[in-house]
Amino acid sequence: MAANRLYEKAWYEFHAVRLIDWMEPEKLDTGKFKTLPFIFATSFSGQLGRLVEQYYWKFRFEKAAITGIGSRLGASAGGKTKAKAHLAEHSAWQKVATEIWASKSKLTKTAVAKAIKKRLRVPQTAKHITRFIKRP
Repeated sequence: MAANRLYEKAWYEFHAVRLIDWMEPEKLDTGKFKTLPFIFATSFSGQLGRLVEQYYWKFRFEKAAITGIGSRLGASAGGKTKAKAHLAEHSAWQKVATEIWASKSKLTKTAVAKAIKKRLRVPQTAKHITRFIKRP
């Protein structure tokens, strides 16, 4: 039963539906006590809001929080390794870009990247090249 599967998706969904069910006006009809439906509805809606917020954080961010800094450092190391592998290529792009800007200083980064792509016949797009060149 979903109610017994503590803090799993089914548990959250079961309790959310239960709280929504309790907030239906006909279930809150208490006869002569007209203020009780309002009190019950606000109590249940508050509980539902907290439940939904907890559900959101648990299933959206919990895995990332558990994996923590180790995985981020691993990803960072991989990025640095990849950058070292492409350093010569990016340096060649920057050298050509500097030459182009020396002769035509008004060109944009995109225009220079297109010229680099054409001159060096690289498979990368001009948009990709613009990420690695800097105006001198």
